[in-house]
Amino acid sequence: MDTTAVSPLVTAWETRSSQPFTLIGDDIVIGVLLLCFLIIAVALADRSHYLHQMIYGYSMGHTRAQSDNIRTSRSFYLRTTLLLQTCISAALVLTYYLWTKGHVADSSQCWKYLVAGTIAAAAYILIKVVFFIIVNNTLYSKQQAAAWTQVFGDTCILSGIVFFAFAMCCISFELSTSFVLIGAAILLGIIEIWLILRAFHIFFTKKYGLLQLFIYFCTLELIPLLVLGKILTNLSPIF
Repeated sequence: MDTTAVSPLVTAWETRSSQPFTLIGDDIVIGVLLLCFLIIAVALADRSHYLHQMIYGYSMGHTRAQSDNIRTSRSFYLRTTLLLQTCISAALVLTYYLWTKGHVADSSQCWKYLVAGTIAAAAYILIKVVFFIIVNNTLYSKQQAAAWTQVFGDTCILSGIVFFAFAMCCISFELSTSFVLIGAAILLGIIEIWLILRAFHIFFTKKYGLLQLFIYFCTLELIPLLVLGKILTNLSPIF
């Protein structure tokens, strides 16, 4: 066996192993980023008119009845895939934050945090949807409840695209922990403000609407967070 041909490979492997672990150098992270990019690219190529009308409906304040023409069975699968991409993007941001704090030392830990973050994000969205559906169908009309469900789903989808770009920038340029916290806080703040404005437009147009809106959001934001916190507390020994 020719050891001269093998020795450069061994040397390269030893050099890579001795270097500090980085997310941009991890094959799993690169694969996940590529997967998210492909999901967004396929969605834009296949259903670009759907995404365009969804954004157009946002800017013009259209209701569910005005955008029923873009909701098909194929759009359902597209929305589900994009929601999965949103959960993965949120997990990427979480994993990068944990890496900046020194909690991700190798590829196996990175994989565990990505899986846990994706599951946590999916559980959080699902819990919120269930609570919103129960409350909205109890207190408001079916048309209002359906309009809000669509707004919330579309917001999650567009947020996933933005968070993917944010995660890719953080991982590629190895941005600081403070930048991650400030950037994530700004993005989440914009999302919440948008949801509050849309909820006020759909549900609360009468007197005392602001008070009702405050109670509505405090209740339906805190309960899913408490449930998710309990789930993560029970799962933390596994990771």
